[in-house]
Amino acid sequence: MIRSLSSGVSGLRSHQIRMDVIANNIANVNTTSFKAGRVNFHEMLSQDIRGASASTLGVSAINPAQVGLGVQVSAIDAMFTQGAFLATNRVTDLGVDGNGFFALGKIKEVDAAEADFTYYIQKEDGTWAARHFKIEEKYYTRDGTFYIDKDGFLVSSTGYVVLGKVRQVTVDADSKPTGFAEDGGDPLYRKAGDADGDPADDPAPINLLEALEASFPDQNFSLETIKIDRHGNVVLNGNTEIIEAPQIQVDNYPHPEGLVRMGENVYAMPNNDVTIHWGTPDTGGRGKVVSGVLEMSNVDLSVEFANMITTQRGYQASARVITVSDEMLGELINLKR
Repeated sequence: MIRSLSSGVSGLRSHQIRMDVIANNIANVNTTSFKAGRVNFHEMLSQDIRGASASTLGVSAINPAQVGLGVQVSAIDAMFTQGAFLATNRVTDLGVDGNGFFALGKIKEVDAAEADFTYYIQKEDGTWAARHFKIEEKYYTRDGTFYIDKDGFLVSSTGYVVLGKVRQVTVDADSKPTGFAEDGGDPLYRKAGDADGDPADDPAPINLLEALEASFPDQNFSLETIKIDRHGNVVLNGNTEIIEAPQIQVDNYPHPEGLVRMGENVYAMPNNDVTIHWGTPDTGGRGKVVSGVLEMSNVDLSVEFANMITTQRGYQASARVITVSDEMLGELINLKR
């Protein structure tokens, strides 16, 4: 009976956790790109009452006799199924149709020796100034609610910069960038210590407006004239020429269920995993980028309410086991009067 009490308590605890997850799913039914959670149970250790024996001549094998000691939560999974798209008709609202995540970073301006990349800009007097940045933290997200900040960076609603492929440049002896725009008069990036010239190895923050100005210095534009294609490339004024910088990339992380929820619709790689799976959207199993939409929550209310009913009944049954076990103990105590 003491075992039955413990089993009943374990049932209460496990079903309470399941109800907590269900409540969180329902609370986030309208949260952009939210992925529903799912609780799995497994039985706890079983106690041997009688061991098994092998069959001998004329004697059949004896099966083991075991008593289970209850239930516990084995896993709380994030269900990374595709959510429906909600049309917003806003260019920098992006969704991933398929596998993968947008990459976000937290950047800080640092000295040149610590920099991950350098941002060059030509001042009005014709001289060049360099700003050095370091990416302190990297995150994943499916929430494509992006904005352009005062410095031209493409950022998330929480202020993290969007990482992607940016065109690399060379710098002459006077620290003047070359090889981007013929007039050399617009901002551009250069990854620190880049030897192979492949920016896809380590995405840098995207500065959308400045890149457009550098690619099309003679055209006037606004956000309404910018288009983003399914490969994450930026097109201006319907121009069929694809801008070489920047490109919004997608990381097809192979084990999304292992990502750590950090709040604010972002995920962190577990155990300091720094494996890179960056690449062009709609290639290599990565989903395509869809502009002008946001991915909605994948919570199915009908499923959640059904799970709520079974969870409530499971909790109620576990509570009943405790009540009955208590009554049996009471009967045992009352044998001596």
